Amino acid sequence: MFWRFYNNSHSLDNKKCQLFAKYKLPLDEQFFYAQRNYWIMMRFMRRVILRKYIKYQANEDLYGTPLQSKYTVELIHNKCIYKFSIHDLMRIIVSALTTCVHGYPSPKQPRNPYINKEFNYCQLLSIYVFAQTYAPRLLYEPIIMAYYRACFNINAFTNVNRRLLSIKCIEALVSKDLVVTTETIYHIVEMLNNCCNVFVKIQISKLADKQVLYNIFRPYLHLYYEYRMLQSKHSLKILKKALLRFALYNPMFGRDYYNFTEKKWHVDLRCMNIQDYLNVVFKEISQSYLQPIKNMYYMPKVKYNNPKTELVYMPRDAIYEPLL
Repeated sequence: MFWRFYNNSHSLDNKKCQLFAKYKLPLDEQFFYAQRNYWIMMRFMRRVILRKYIKYQANEDLYGTPLQSKYTVELIHNKCIYKFSIHDLMRIIVSALTTCVHGYPSPKQPRNPYINKEFNYCQLLSIYVFAQTYAPRLLYEPIIMAYYRACFNINAFTNVNRRLLSIKCIEALVSKDLVVTTETIYHIVEMLNNCCNVFVKIQISKLADKQVLYNIFRPYLHLYYEYRMLQSKHSLKILKKALLRFALYNPMFGRDYYNFTEKKWHVDLRCMNIQDYLNVVFKEISQSYLQPIKNMYYMPKVKYNNPKTELVYMPRDAIYEPLL
């Protein structure tokens, strides 16, 4: 646009060029003079346009914290001026890029939370430059830098960074604050069916609490998702050994028992922590040692004496059958 302005103002047919001919200014000074006039006109035109825009009065960020002038960004979107905190904008971008659908990465273009419209290239570039100037620590996130290298193109970003997106998706699926749903329990049961040893299957009762099950099997789910999404055979090998140890050290895990003191049915969810036996030297277990453990699951009734209460385990038919 500037070169068009410069060529039009300095053409031979333009009478305004008489100023340069009169004072015989050199070519570089002519260029600086035209450039100065151009930016003056652009600044004036921008001020006139901004007067017609509606300014959204917001003194707080999306978390209700008062905005700090140092980290406040003003973006023009849909003929309105919106105030954002640079930290909120980075959270919005990272959240949009790490979106997962049914356990698989599906990144989306970041959107304005006030009007639910996508940010364009100029707005995203302005956010990046502002963060690079006033908050460079926010750019240490690898996914932000990868999005910038892809020129804020969501398709190019997805094709180049599939592994990084899968790792972010796994971290979201096994986070401590995850709301446990039926789909999560399905993944746990699927993992137990596909990765457990044939002779030491881990079965779970229907009365088991979902949140407790997720907290117990969360480290195992991390390995299982790495095997599924990243095709990591090493993770599958560690997962199979860990589940075998879990079944051997906790043979009564997931069984229903009746508490005669409380006169209620409960589920035995006592187990060892994964770190307690992952560091143990693993040795190949012979078939003769697995045979008595295999027979234990087909016994009609098993009694377990506790110092405080008597636990009576139910037969195999009462055990929770796998869902998948």
